[in-house]
Amino acid sequence: MSNALEGVKILDLSQGVAGAYCTKLLAGSGADVIKVEPTKIGEITRRLGPFSGDQPGVEQGLMHLYLNTGKKSVTLDVHSAEGQSLFRRLAKDADLVVESFMPGTMVDLGLGYDQLSADNPGLVMTSVTFFGQDGPYSGYKGGEIIAQAVSGNLQITGAPDREPLMVGGYLAQYVGGQAACAASLMAVFHSMMSGEGQIVDCSIVEANTDMLDRWGIDAVLGRGDQPRTGMAHHWTYPTQLYPCRDGYVALGIEPAGWGALADMVGDDALRKPEYTGPERKQYHAEIDPILVAWLEDLGKMEVFEGFQKNRMSSGILMTPADMLESPQLQARNFFQEVEHPSTGPQMYPGPPYQLSDSEWIQTRAPLLGEHNHEVYVGQLGLSELELTELSAKGVN
Repeated sequence: MSNALEGVKILDLSQGVAGAYCTKLLAGSGADVIKVEPTKIGEITRRLGPFSGDQPGVEQGLMHLYLNTGKKSVTLDVHSAEGQSLFRRLAKDADLVVESFMPGTMVDLGLGYDQLSADNPGLVMTSVTFFGQDGPYSGYKGGEIIAQAVSGNLQITGAPDREPLMVGGYLAQYVGGQAACAASLMAVFHSMMSGEGQIVDCSIVEANTDMLDRWGIDAVLGRGDQPRTGMAHHWTYPTQLYPCRDGYVALGIEPAGWGALADMVGDDALRKPEYTGPERKQYHAEIDPILVAWLEDLGKMEVFEGFQKNRMSSGILMTPADMLESPQLQARNFFQEVEHPSTGPQMYPGPPYQLSDSEWIQTRAPLLGEHNHEVYVGQLGLSELELTELSAKGVN
């Protein structure tokens, strides 16, 4: 089986989640990704918890281990003249450079697009930042909750009578990484066809604003702010989480499903015609007690499968154990065991997509500077003495 991106060479100078996820996806599809990290401390995800065995260390950070599968690691001080020279030599043979510095930093380092493309006209440079390369906010610092807030997604998340809610984890930055990956692929494909490289300017905030559905669209088009609706879906009710015996279930009941629901629950009160009309959401105070009482003695898998058999949408609130044991994920070989010298064998999430004729690369994340010799000596042709001298100076 082939690899879709075999032969594509990428330098990943990014810090944080978005850039790393972008290049993780590319590495997973076969691209040769070299993670260029600061000397001694490595890039920032190495220092983000949680840590394997609750033992902080540059090789123990679970974010790093997940986000950098399939990559190589070299250490390099790009703030030094010798480090900049080495990076320019690496970039001469690269198809793509991914970076996440504040706008203008790469130019100040002598590593801007115009400077690198002078020796490599087909080079693509993807810059992943929170606010983009220009505009009045371009120099502002960002973060996960900042991206969710400024993108407008925080405004539409949560119950209507409560404060907005942040979605857990690093969702905004993963969305930014996906956008950067897609745009980078388009630019690299264009370069391969035309020989002309270009800059990809990926704003994490804009990637997330682009996800807004009718709530945000209505506001942008001048129809006024749309209130948060909580877990009540805008066209079916109820669609929300309900407690059951061993967890929670998400139920989505379309108008045509109320008869089947009444049969399942055994309560003809659910057959009221007003429950299937356009104003059904206003009756939640009548509907919820019936469903809650019915669900309290039922298991979540029983409810999930019962709804699906009756052609009604439903799902369970998955715990980590549920996901590992999921027959669906097991059938698709989603979780894969990866051995790492610092953590031993661990189960890792697999690819977010599958290609019929391309293998997903799921090798372990590299140790800090693990590939210095391979890249600097084997690829750039430095001598052993030169490599030792550069290491002594703190360049790599």
